Order: sequence, then C-alpha cells, then structure tokens
Amino acid sequence: MGIMQLLEMIFKATNPRGIPLNGLYCIRNSNTKPGKVLVVWDTLSEKVRNYRIFEQDSKVYLEGDFMFSDIGNLVEHYHTHVLPGHNYLLLQHPYGYTGPT
Repeated sequence: MGIMQLLEMIFKATNPRGIPLNGLYCIRNSNTKPGKVLVVWDTLSEKVRNYRIFEQDSKVYLEGDFMFSDIGNLVEHYHTHVLPGHNYLLLQHPYGYTGPT
C-alpha cells in the first residue's frame, strides 16, 4: 500500500460514514524529496491532493505562489484563500485537532 492510499484510509476513518470533511489536511515529510508535503482531502474529486512545500531564502510556499515566513502563516492564508490550481479547495480541518477542551 502506498502513502497516498494510507492517507486516504486515515482521512476516511475520521468520519463514521467514511466521508472525510472537505479541506481536512495534514503536513507530512516527503518520502521522495527533502522537505514537507501538504495533504488535503478534496470532496469533489473524492481523493487526497498533495502540495509540495518549497523553501527558499527562509520562506515557504506552494507551487511558486505567495511566500510566507513559516508553515503556520502558509496554513493560515490557505484557510481563507483557495489552494493553487483550485477554485474551491481551502484548508479547513487540521487532522487530529479536536478543538479547545
């Protein structure tokens, strides 16, 4: 089983009906290149989407898009702005986050 199938199974397990929330996301280490990957569940296509997180001059960015000082700022931006190459996909639900108790 590849990493994509594993992540898809993990995301589907977050919902009793097996349908992850749109915009469910996590950040993982890349298994092919140095660096990190942003993984997002896309409900319309019913699959996970991967975005490589690039680093340059102490900044991070996705696919030549806006540059951010850190991953937290990148995530915050894409919580309210669509991800590169999409008209609708936002980062909405961090995987494993249950909210304040």
